[in-house]
Amino acid sequence: MIIIPSAGSIPAELGNLTKLTGLYLYSNSLSGSIPAELGNLTNLTGLYLYNNSLSGSIPTQLGNLTNLTILLLNNNTLSGSIPAELGNLTNLTSLWLNRNSLSGSIPAELGNLTNLTDLYLSYNAFSLPKPSWLENSTIENLFIYNAFFATDADKDGIDDDIDSDPSYASQINLVTNQEDYSVSILGSGRVVNWVSPSRFERGKAGLSFTERESLIFSLYSYFYDEFDSINIALNLEAPPEDSKFSARHVQVSNSVRGIGERIFDNSGSFGSQGML
Repeated sequence: MIIIPSAGSIPAELGNLTKLTGLYLYSNSLSGSIPAELGNLTNLTGLYLYNNSLSGSIPTQLGNLTNLTILLLNNNTLSGSIPAELGNLTNLTSLWLNRNSLSGSIPAELGNLTNLTDLYLSYNAFSLPKPSWLENSTIENLFIYNAFFATDADKDGIDDDIDSDPSYASQINLVTNQEDYSVSILGSGRVVNWVSPSRFERGKAGLSFTERESLIFSLYSYFYDEFDSINIALNLEAPPEDSKFSARHVQVSNSVRGIGERIFDNSGSFGSQGML
């Protein structure tokens, strides 16, 4: 076992310590990439690199560490995709990759990790669809919220997997242009944009409940109650410093089974009586 409580980068020379069984480098303000040489430490049973500022991709060489039972890489800034080689680590019981900047598809090879009891993937940007083994997983502690995001190559608000032409942005049609706001809708009919310069300025200091309610009510004469949700957010690169939150999410209705949510219809509580 070795414990190194220091900042800086992880020295590649650690890969020469081939008798190590545990490497504890967590919460040390470490930066730089994970050295591929750590793949030489084939006697490791635990690799703890979480709570640092490590960047770059996860080395494929970590797939050589077949004695690992615990691999914690969470709370860093790792990017790229999960190496398929991690599917070789069949003794793993805990794999924590949450709170990074990982992307791409979840490799099918991770389905080989049948001893996993803890799998943390939350707060990344993995591509949909989810692999079948994950959809049907019986892992005891599985955390995948805010982990998957559909790709949208033409940035028109329509997920590529349902976009008839992902290379062409769907046309935006103006629904109404009032003195204080405008409403537009994508040609797909899936995304509605409500824009108000005056409320944008007021919103920097926070919109009151009455103002948010008025915003939603202004949609009543244009659309039926067929929204799954309404998201109210300022179009800013970052939320105001003193803001407690940067957006509001309101669930309206859900008529789809099998996605982990109950079927509900709250449209009546918005007072729209069939028009939203």
